[in-house]
Amino acid sequence: ASELQESEAFDFALAYWHTIGFMSHEEIQRHLGAVCAALKPKASLLYVFQGPRLIPGREGQSSRNWKEQNGRFILTDKSLRDGFRDENCTVIDTNTGEVVEYREHQRALAFEDVMEYLDGAGFSRVEAYKDFEKTPATPEEFSIFLCGKE
Repeated sequence: ASELQESEAFDFALAYWHTIGFMSHEEIQRHLGAVCAALKPKASLLYVFQGPRLIPGREGQSSRNWKEQNGRFILTDKSLRDGFRDENCTVIDTNTGEVVEYREHQRALAFEDVMEYLDGAGFSRVEAYKDFEKTPATPEEFSIFLCGKE
């Protein structure tokens, strides 16, 4: 989306399970700005936020979890520090003897961060919900953003 060249070409855009936590501040601005510019006047963006949320009072928390699933043992270790979520996952597959490790480091965004990015991209209307039932979003629970361009 950051490389969209179209201007006022689309009636609707969908970003579903979309994470911007892997992007820098500048990349997020460029990305959402390009999406907004590509939309026609009166068009909408349905943005379903995916990624770690920076929730008030949860900074510094960590969790570790083991589970067994279909012959695989999975260890997940998550922590939230300095505005970033680190997730390390180790999967031991007893069926194949494989051990696979995943590491993820991405910025956690607060509700206010997402709202500021969408507003800064040029959207004139942003409605925020915590679910598809249109339950209003809160700083602790947010996921769905319906953005309009005038």
